[in-house]
Amino acid sequence: MAKAKNWAIIVGINAYEHIGQLRYANRDAAALRNFFHEAKFDRVFYFADGLDIPPQSDQKSTQPRHSDLVDFLHDRFTTKTPPLSAGDNCWFFFAGHGKRIKDCDYLLPQDYNPRLSNHADRAIPVNFVREALLKSGADNVILLLDACRTEGDRADGLGIGDEQPGAITIFSCQRNQKAYEIEALQQGAFTAALLEGLRMPKASDNCATVQRLDAYLRRRVLELCRLHPETPVQTPATSVDPGQKWYLLLLPDVATEPDIAMLKVKAYEAASLDENLELAEQLWIRIIAATSGQDQEALRAYAKITRHEKPLSPTPSPAQATPATPPSSNRSTDSQSLPPPSAPTLSARRSPPTQPLSHVFSQPAQPVDFIPRREIPRREIPRREIPRREIPRKKIPSIHLMILGLLYAIGGMLLALAFASYGVGAISVAMLVAWAVAIFGAVVGAWARAGGMAVAVAVSVAMVGAWAGAGVGTFALVFALVMAGTGEKLLASFSRFDTFLILAGIPLVGLGVGGLGYWAFKATGH
Repeated sequence: MAKAKNWAIIVGINAYEHIGQLRYANRDAAALRNFFHEAKFDRVFYFADGLDIPPQSDQKSTQPRHSDLVDFLHDRFTTKTPPLSAGDNCWFFFAGHGKRIKDCDYLLPQDYNPRLSNHADRAIPVNFVREALLKSGADNVILLLDACRTEGDRADGLGIGDEQPGAITIFSCQRNQKAYEIEALQQGAFTAALLEGLRMPKASDNCATVQRLDAYLRRRVLELCRLHPETPVQTPATSVDPGQKWYLLLLPDVATEPDIAMLKVKAYEAASLDENLELAEQLWIRIIAATSGQDQEALRAYAKITRHEKPLSPTPSPAQATPATPPSSNRSTDSQSLPPPSAPTLSARRSPPTQPLSHVFSQPAQPVDFIPRREIPRREIPRREIPRREIPRKKIPSIHLMILGLLYAIGGMLLALAFASYGVGAISVAMLVAWAVAIFGAVVGAWARAGGMAVAVAVSVAMVGAWAGAGVGTFALVFALVMAGTGEKLLASFSRFDTFLILAGIPLVGLGVGGLGYWAFKATGH
């Protein structure tokens, strides 16, 4: 059998024309494009604002405008001969704004204008995207929607999040949340975690299956939000239809033996219990791809299913007077196509066949047709403890500041006494000296600070003639030592600039209190 094909459609929009612009949606889309190229996808279609059409590309446009995106989905995937087939995978990634309009989920193209009366017609329904991709012929459609970056005008308080029948849909956040971009990472929180999960090497805790990718995204996005406190919390959400695809191998190259064993169980269940041979075929194809075609059990089971394809699409007998209506199919090869882009609607995907198919595995002589149903223990994902960032508590040297303030108050009274006849001029000189001391004390070492302050204070006191001799020296020394100790304590918890502000503020308060105290004392007649 041919190797399964992998196609990807990637859309990233920063420069919205009529609503709030984004910063890193294009960067997220480019990162996913690079990953899909590294994973050797067969086709990668990329849309982004300002992007030129690559050389030798068959894309008619790379601009994420409404008409360009709708025309691409319509023309590329709703053809008489679908480009993909059973077992193939079609991925769709969208990074941009999303919105809920009239109880339906919409993706907003670059030219969406909410002020138009028919603005809903200029948005792209998620249902339209999903149904177009299902018509591509691929059995596995994976929608990755980092599209809840809405500008905040949701009337009902809900974002996108509808379950998409027949597809695996991973939303970047819950309905009542928004998706956020992290400045430090220059990426959306969801896309950053998604790339980490997809790039995990082959190991027991990688993200090869839908179930493990969902668990990893829920945990990792929350961690990223906590590591960057400016980012509000968001929690991704995943919907899977049918439910057996929770164990689908998204990345067969990194699948482990337990992954393959669980998928075999689901494939047997799909065929024997659910009588859904189409789903069973898809699962066996994924198993064969993951084992490089070496699993004989998978090859025999797949061969047996392919021998019973006709009951899935019955054809009318020539003897019948009127032809029977065959069930609709997502891999239809008739002329059925999508309506014009102005009103994008598509037919629903085929429901499972209703006729009994229990005879498919009814040959007891072939033991490979059945395996006993095994209960595989569910692996508990260890909870990763995130270290809390301890914010150092600032220590304020209250005693030192009180003593320093008291010394300045005393100095203020002495200066006022010495310059009683000069009034405001004396206080101004004292304030300038205090600021000079504070600046000097904030930028030099403790001992140099002490010596410098002693000289500064001694000179200032000597100039005003308040005291002389030993009195000047004693006052200057005590003053300088207290200032030095206070500055050293402050620098242990505060920056130099904050230390300067504190050392400059205390003198102003102290001198002011001392001067006012002197004048009040004098005014009372003492």
